Amino acid sequence: MDAHNLNFPDNTFDFVFGTGILHHLDFEIAVKEISRVLKEDGEMVFLEPLGRNPIGKLVRRLTPEARTADEKPLDKWHFQLLEQYFNMDNSFYQLFYVPAGVLSKHIFSSPYNPLTRAADCLDMWLEKISKKRGVCLYYRMVVIHGTQKIPLTTA
Repeated sequence: MDAHNLNFPDNTFDFVFGTGILHHLDFEIAVKEISRVLKEDGEMVFLEPLGRNPIGKLVRRLTPEARTADEKPLDKWHFQLLEQYFNMDNSFYQLFYVPAGVLSKHIFSSPYNPLTRAADCLDMWLEKISKKRGVCLYYRMVVIHGTQKIPLTTA
């Protein structure tokens, strides 16, 4: 079904989720549709790529054949739009983890090694202290978690 025009009544779902979907859609239309079909106390979770990560940018530039024309990794304006519809609690992943993973494959036999574990810990620590400063937009991935904003009613 077309994600821009979901064939479900308003307030249908308690939970809407997806992986790597939103960055291929007309983001504003998709977000409005998600909000429309979620119940008032509903939640949404999506795993999406971010557009500012330097390694991600390089990979996208070097592998254009692996991309689709409609692919637009998320940036600051996407989160501003989400905040209009949802109470947001996002988690960001893979800032130092990705370069550590690339480097560690030349040093260790397993991808789960001291270097990648240290990079993951550094990523989590940096996320905690920098969420409000925009640094998180440079991570590679985001888990978007939002709860439906309940419109204010006038008395």
